[in-house]
Amino acid sequence: MAVSVISRGQMLPKSYILEFYCEGSYLNGESINKVALENIRGSAKVPARNFAKVAKNILLQYMTPAEMLNPTLMEQAGVRALQSAILIGQYAPNAPSTIKRKGNGNVLRDTYTMINSFTGKKL
Repeated sequence: MAVSVISRGQMLPKSYILEFYCEGSYLNGESINKVALENIRGSAKVPARNFAKVAKNILLQYMTPAEMLNPTLMEQAGVRALQSAILIGQYAPNAPSTIKRKGNGNVLRDTYTMINSFTGKKL
């Protein structure tokens, strides 16, 4: 999932756009990255929960343009922003069948596997 950051009305150079992805798989073998993208985009089974957009807004709120030009800092801040976006975002609730299966209504936080798998790289 690419997160392009616009600061003060100007797009940062492409070399400073970060691509974030989730490493690994769930215990059932399903790709964590695939699940993350399905939640961002939505599908027939899953309502859209665009935590990448929330993360972008967090970055814009708390980082200066100079900080955004630092690839290492952006990588670290981007991962933290994605993690925070999942924890604080207001998203469509889980279906009753999902709540019954999981035993709770926590959206995007079944095992915290996705939150702990984010990584970023400079494009």
